[in-house]
Amino acid sequence: MKHYLKNATVVNEGALFPAGIFIVDARIAAICRYDDASGIAKEKECIAASDSVIDLHGRYVAPGIIDAHVHFREPGATHKACIATESAAAALGGVTSFMDMPNNNPPAVSREALEHKFDIAARDSVVNYSFYLGATADNLSEVLSCDFSKVCGVKVFMGSSTGNLLLDDDSAMDRLFAECPALIAVHSEDNAVIAECLRKARERYGEDMTDVIPDGFIVADYQGTPCIIWAANDGDEDSNRKAAYAASYRNGSWTNPYRLVELGGDGITVLPAAKKQIQQL
Repeated sequence: MKHYLKNATVVNEGALFPAGIFIVDARIAAICRYDDASGIAKEKECIAASDSVIDLHGRYVAPGIIDAHVHFREPGATHKACIATESAAAALGGVTSFMDMPNNNPPAVSREALEHKFDIAARDSVVNYSFYLGATADNLSEVLSCDFSKVCGVKVFMGSSTGNLLLDDDSAMDRLFAECPALIAVHSEDNAVIAECLRKARERYGEDMTDVIPDGFIVADYQGTPCIIWAANDGDEDSNRKAAYAASYRNGSWTNPYRLVELGGDGITVLPAAKKQIQQL
């Protein structure tokens, strides 16, 4: 099929310009710029060859976004999300390609596991996709023989993650970085540091740390909902102005902090846009 989008405002390479876009079999075949005489002439040819013509009336047309770090939770945690739901959300937000991380259940640390994810995406994804292969202590040969024309990269967890997703051996890391021709994404933790911090926390708080409120946090209440508030200087020149982040401890982990309230001389002020978020914590 051939389609022509006329009267578009194209956003590309740092510029805005009026143009028409000729699409053949879901690919851009030509961009006919209206600030160029040859582009105006080319538009007539494209319209004549098109199965449909859509007038955009000056609406913006921009390149799709590539999200290089997503966790779509499939396989293994589809009660949270899946490739079908998250690719649809991506498309709604202008993301036309995603690169999904390997810490699934089971982890994507073999070509068979990757092929399973590619099969799901071929069936369910509404946007372009690729997947990282996870590096472990015993799959380096498989990683280095991977088809990187299809696989977007390698993910290294230097601290323990899902299953056996861990690579903290220096010689293996040296070989990976020396020989791997693809993108390598790294979680730069150190298991020894993590273990020591955990030991100190247990020594201070005991084995059950679920009720611990970190230093610098205070407890507040909003319409009957308990909130954990962290007071933090927002870097403003007015040193008296403070910002706060609301979070809540639930299901054994802290939620992501949101900038929801301000602390001032009159106490805690809930920002209007944040009320709904606080109620959902």
